Amino acid sequence: MPIHYHTSWPDGNTTLMVWRIVESEDWFMERIPDALSLAHPRRRLHHLAGRFLLSQADPAFPYAALRLTEHGRPFLEDGSRHFSITHSADMAAVIISQDLGVGVDLEFISPRVLKVAPRFLGISERAWLAEAGLADPVSGRPEGHLAVEICTLMWSAKEAAYKWLGIPGLDFAACLEIEPFTPGASGEMKTRCRKDGELSFRIGYQRVGEAWLTWIAEPLELHRPGQRLPSAG
Repeated sequence: MPIHYHTSWPDGNTTLMVWRIVESEDWFMERIPDALSLAHPRRRLHHLAGRFLLSQADPAFPYAALRLTEHGRPFLEDGSRHFSITHSADMAAVIISQDLGVGVDLEFISPRVLKVAPRFLGISERAWLAEAGLADPVSGRPEGHLAVEICTLMWSAKEAAYKWLGIPGLDFAACLEIEPFTPGASGEMKTRCRKDGELSFRIGYQRVGEAWLTWIAEPLELHRPGQRLPSAG
């Protein structure tokens, strides 16, 4: 079974899994119930892989209680579990918890991330990236491979945070700020959300092949009333 990464939290109620997709649609269809019928082959395969991973992380996952928000994100109507699903190229990941709010993201490292950098990097983040000797992805200075890697990591981290927060239309550059850190193969980033106040939390990360995996699993009590949507994929 091509699992790249699998970890469980000490509480026993939170699991994170990553899967490299080498199987066919038929292979997944034989193993999972109630898959959606999607027209695009890539989206269909990603959907199947995500559903399969949910069943691996939690064999008792209540598929019958799955619903979609108005934004098309899956959640459990009975609220028995909180989960998040992500796909990128030939990989899929899922994080699921009975007790914690969760979010997960996968992003393959690519220079294309610099084109969207102004949309997710704030002024203070760009400043400390430049001070650390990295190319400023907004100023147009020559880009180094390390700049591409760290920007991809920060983009992925903010995507994971967005899924955990569940705030539609959140401005990544203005509202989400990652504190300065030195990236390694794995670690944590301290992050703040400035939206109707300030909220601090941690985002974990792990290099998986040529991609960054990021996740957040924090107590639901951190959320202020009215800010959270149902658990999103």
